[in-house]
Amino acid sequence: MSKEQVAYLREEYLKVIGRLEYLLKIGVNRGIYEPYSLTGLKNQIKALRTEQDIVNFKKSEYYQELCNLLVLCGSVCCRFLIPPDSLLQIYFCHQCPIFGFEERLYQNE
Repeated sequence: MSKEQVAYLREEYLKVIGRLEYLLKIGVNRGIYEPYSLTGLKNQIKALRTEQDIVNFKKSEYYQELCNLLVLCGSVCCRFLIPPDSLLQIYFCHQCPIFGFEERLYQNE
């Protein structure tokens, strides 16, 4: 994996974190979730510089935390923002960094 590919992946992860922050805020405001800090996870992602860093990250508890948060935030999005099985879902979900991350995640399994 080249440095450019690692940088691209790091930026994609940071876009996912940005969306998670937004959805967590909605969940906290709606009383579904307690406030949750993504600082540690975000710092781990910002530190990704090499292919080995990516490999180590994917084996870490931070990667598992990221995957778990995707499920929680997906429920917030479906419940309060984009109704499932709607035209909005077809349009907006494909633009969402979380959706793209999950697509790649399941393709690699």
